[in-house]
Amino acid sequence: MKPLRIVALALVTVAGCTETPGETDAARTAIEVRTVRDDSTGAELPRVTLAGRPEVERLVNAGLDSLSASLTCLDAGSNTADTSLAAPSPSGFVTRASVAHAGDDVLSVSVHSSYDCGGPYPTNDANQSVTYDLTTGAAVPFAALFRDYAADRDVIVGVLQTTLFSAAAEVDSACADLLTPEALASTSFAYALSDAGLLVQPEFPHVVEACAVESTIPYGSLRAYAAEGGVLARVADGAGTPH
Repeated sequence: MKPLRIVALALVTVAGCTETPGETDAARTAIEVRTVRDDSTGAELPRVTLAGRPEVERLVNAGLDSLSASLTCLDAGSNTADTSLAAPSPSGFVTRASVAHAGDDVLSVSVHSSYDCGGPYPTNDANQSVTYDLTTGAAVPFAALFRDYAADRDVIVGVLQTTLFSAAAEVDSACADLLTPEALASTSFAYALSDAGLLVQPEFPHVVEACAVESTIPYGSLRAYAAEGGVLARVADGAGTPH
């Protein structure tokens, strides 16, 4: 998955974040994207400029600011119930972020972090990807991609299960019990919308995180269950026009 090229911008610092220059793909100029480095955590995530939509722009960028600021080990003595997880600096926290899709009035950002914050085991892959509906500025949870996730859960999970099972089986055959349709029905999922398909990763407990392999699900297999007019439908159809 290639990061989105972004428009050349002047280097500026705003509220503890440093913006870095780049270029924008000509097909996506209506959603102007730039990379911003959070000076307190070192995390580099995108921010958007949306012509004529200042409130949506504010909501999206505020959400990305909050996510970026969270991508660090907590300082010792901070407000956390488990001080064994505290660490005095973000040095043990590494985040990889890229724009998975910017178009169809959708911004989807793939965010994966690994960290060792002083607990008994390091975390190798925390998927904190986020998708915004640029018609409203709201972040879209996984279930909201679909017309009626509760009613269609079994068939949707069945679509996901085949691909997720195959990917995890290549890592460890012991993952099989975690990736049955019955087990996945009670699992939450992290996701991003990419140009290739829906990137889905089960959110498993740390002890079995090796079984949580991110996989690409073709849009065609899920389009029938998508919320009409929602972000999944718009990206799947390729019919939305960015503004």
